[in-house]
Amino acid sequence: MEPFLKHLVATLSLCYDVFMSSCGFVRAKFFIAALVSLILPVLHLGAVSMLPRETPTLNSSRTLLEGWDFTAEAGTSERQAYAEGLTVKLQTIGNGDAVWEWFGHSAIVIEEPDKRPVMFDYGIFDLASDNFFFDFARGRMLYRVISSDALWRQDWSTDVQRRDVRTMEIELSPDMKLALVEFLVYNTSPGNDTYLYHHYYDNCATRIRDIIDAMTGGQFGEWARSIPGTGTYRDHVRRHSYASPLWAWLLDYLQSSVIDKPLTLWEEMFLPEILEQAILDFPLKNEGVNGGNATALATVVNVISDTTGQGIRPEVADTAPIFVTRTLIFGVALAVFFGFLHYLLIRTKRKSDGHSPILPRILYGVPLGLLFLALSFVSLLLLFMMFFSTHDVAWWNENIIFINPLLIIPAVYAFRIAFGRKEHECLVKLSASMRCFALATCALMIFKCLFSDTFFQMNWNIIASIFPLYAVLGWLVRPSLPLKTKKSTGKLTET
Repeated sequence: MEPFLKHLVATLSLCYDVFMSSCGFVRAKFFIAALVSLILPVLHLGAVSMLPRETPTLNSSRTLLEGWDFTAEAGTSERQAYAEGLTVKLQTIGNGDAVWEWFGHSAIVIEEPDKRPVMFDYGIFDLASDNFFFDFARGRMLYRVISSDALWRQDWSTDVQRRDVRTMEIELSPDMKLALVEFLVYNTSPGNDTYLYHHYYDNCATRIRDIIDAMTGGQFGEWARSIPGTGTYRDHVRRHSYASPLWAWLLDYLQSSVIDKPLTLWEEMFLPEILEQAILDFPLKNEGVNGGNATALATVVNVISDTTGQGIRPEVADTAPIFVTRTLIFGVALAVFFGFLHYLLIRTKRKSDGHSPILPRILYGVPLGLLFLALSFVSLLLLFMMFFSTHDVAWWNENIIFINPLLIIPAVYAFRIAFGRKEHECLVKLSASMRCFALATCALMIFKCLFSDTFFQMNWNIIASIFPLYAVLGWLVRPSLPLKTKKSTGKLTET
């Protein structure tokens, strides 16, 4: 930590020298704002929500599965006969239209002779519940596991939601099937049916993954952890969100370098389609069965609904899209747009003896103010998640350095340009604040280049989307300060 602090102090000193030499007329408060934007990520060191990932949570898989014996014999002949009639299936549902449906869904289906199949579903939440969105922001999302009519749920997914649906039978011994059913009944009983949801570590797919690992005596986990994954959490998020640029940008902005580490197959099974494929590929070793050779847990996938090629919704990308190019194009276009509006504002100002007409001021100030206001609100959400939530994916987020609540300052100046009287003074202060944010962004980029092992967050697309605007408004189109001269009377006057 000490070398990092030394580098931080050295970089801040360099920024200060460059800043004061290039724009020494700016008041100290703007430079202080830049310093604050650099220090913000360090402030949540003592965040009360910081707990190790291994800390047991409400009804965690580890707690519920600990000590549960999936190899115990069924016992009586009645129980044995019942167990032999059971069929266990994994149902995988493709991506849907709502944001929380983008990543698909997994569920366990239990079939009994002469009865309707039952689905055990770990992905139940209630949008209408009290404090839902506040709890979501705090990372206190309580999900439930319920049992319901599997055919009804299947028809809803295929006919109403028009999503892909696949099932496959999991080959288990009768004793293991009975033990699984008894565990699911226990898990859905009051007091055991609620758990603390985490999108990557504890969701509908990881719960089933953990159950299968327990049923195989840990073989499934040992096998999956030994296989490198195909990317990072961020890569998989981008694969599923690329078709919605605004949501893709927001998800990228809110999540830190925590999701930029290489994954194993075990970790990638937070995605239902990867869980499905892993179960198909897993070689189960069972002494006394098949001569001790490995057997498959599942071999056949039954496709119930396939919407591929129907154009219902964008399909999930095979590989993670590269966002930097398109966000850089957007960032440059945004900078050119506001640079042009600034040029029109200055031009009309010169033609009208120093006071621009109201229309150019509104065209420039209102959209710019709304943009900075929106970014400041989004950064407030990030700051809240960094300080007061269990969203570990938001901790140590570099993006708070250059998009933070201090953007409310240029937002105010932009609105004052549109509706206030001191237009020139606000233009000068807006330009100064933009230079502060540009310098803070430059400092971060220097750190990312010099210390890439520490600053490895994949946020160049976020930087590319906003830095051109900071640079253009801060340096290229900044208004010149009014000159002050002394007349023979000794009074100061502006020229």
